[in-house]
Amino acid sequence: MPGSSILYRTGGSELLKAIRPLWEMNFTQDGPSADDLANAFPPEELADLRALLASKPGSSRLRVTLALDQDNGELAGFCLSTGVPRQTGEINCLFVFPEYRECGIAEGLMRDATQWLDDMGVQKRSRQLGADRDRDYRFYSDFGFLPRNIVHEEHGLMAQ
Repeated sequence: MPGSSILYRTGGSELLKAIRPLWEMNFTQDGPSADDLANAFPPEELADLRALLASKPGSSRLRVTLALDQDNGELAGFCLSTGVPRQTGEINCLFVFPEYRECGIAEGLMRDATQWLDDMGVQKRSRQLGADRDRDYRFYSDFGFLPRNIVHEEHGLMAQ
């Protein structure tokens, strides 16, 4: 059974190479998590996440957590988080392959990310989600993330 033996590996930008194929795949597939990554960063920014960190206030830090299936060596999922010590932190992206869902991996990734942010002493943690993501809202609310703002956007406008 997938997910029966998961190893969590944490690090910084050195682990971005491991998630790049997963990231790019998710931008091209339709499915329950297709917009999860699009809400975080476009693929070109993943290639150079240093630009993203430089755009954040203060001394932003990055944490990548990989969920690895020890039985077959495959990547089961990952979480990407950023934070500024004693200020704000964000769960930028959390993704688990469909065949590994419902195995507790997402919960393990979230526990790791929220503990890392707590250890930095962040005063506020956030996670942005797309609309119509009821299942995701329930998942994140279990970790204390509750909707605070609703932003209405209009897309497809052409510059005049």
